[in-house]
Amino acid sequence: MRLFVCEFITCGGMRDKVLPDLLRFDAEIMLQALMADLRKLPGIDIISTRDDRLDDLPESVADITEQDDVWDIWGKCMQDADAIWAIAPESQGLLLKMHDLAIESACDFIGCSAEAINITASKFTTARHLLKNGIACIETFHVGGRIPHSSTGWVVKPDDGAGTDACYFFKDKMQLQNWQQQRSAQQLFVIQRYVPGLAASLSVLYHNEQVQLLACNEQLVRFHDGIGRNHGVVVNGLRHKYQSFESIAKEIGQAIPGLSGYVGIDLLVTASGPVVVEINPRLTTSYAGLSESLDTNVAELVLQTINTNELSTLPDRSPAVVTVDMYAGQ
Repeated sequence: MRLFVCEFITCGGMRDKVLPDLLRFDAEIMLQALMADLRKLPGIDIISTRDDRLDDLPESVADITEQDDVWDIWGKCMQDADAIWAIAPESQGLLLKMHDLAIESACDFIGCSAEAINITASKFTTARHLLKNGIACIETFHVGGRIPHSSTGWVVKPDDGAGTDACYFFKDKMQLQNWQQQRSAQQLFVIQRYVPGLAASLSVLYHNEQVQLLACNEQLVRFHDGIGRNHGVVVNGLRHKYQSFESIAKEIGQAIPGLSGYVGIDLLVTASGPVVVEINPRLTTSYAGLSESLDTNVAELVLQTINTNELSTLPDRSPAVVTVDMYAGQ
């Protein structure tokens, strides 16, 4: 199998922009973890591209410069490959654009369907969809409408943002109203009542509505002066909650049938139980510690599932707790 691995940021998707260190590091640890797993598998011919400002990647078939049309280059890579494993933010429709380009190029897309990407790319649409299906989640409104009642404060974030990108916390309603008046109207934001709880995430393998919960993670997310920041993740740090988390993963799989391959689900563990924050239809930071935690090649699990059309299951052994530090080496 000739496999095109395309991580949007490091493979040249931001070559015409400044590349922030933390954004690059998050992207790099996901890419390198996936590459490490794939390199161990026989019969996989990996190709990729690389932002020419970054260190060389052995599998790169093109180093992207500022003058290059990266989508044209990626399209040619897809035409030359049997399949693409894409890692891209949902913002600005980027992941969906990769999906559609793969279909046009007759290249198998390892990941979710267009319908599932469309639902999960929008926090507003995701919340409405989950609530309609009876799944507990944080009620979500568009910024510019009414401000939901809250005694704990509010969180605002881009409707299609990834991670803690432009995520803000406001304790004071007047500060929130001032921010609303000053913000750019070009980007659609959502507002949620701040819900106290433990930040968590799930690493899930989906296939034809079947579910294999891979990991129950603690997210090390903190607000600093009202700005959200992701410090890392403790992979399988919440394994004791496996049963309740598995139930949620199954409910989500039933509600969004097009989920496929690796999917990340962000949750809050509250006094009244877990509530869903958002769904990421792609690899997440947790993947960087997942194979070590499970002592299993997770990329192999995903590809086996696709090749056999049958959900691959985990070996029967206890996972290790692995911390992925977002600031390591910074």
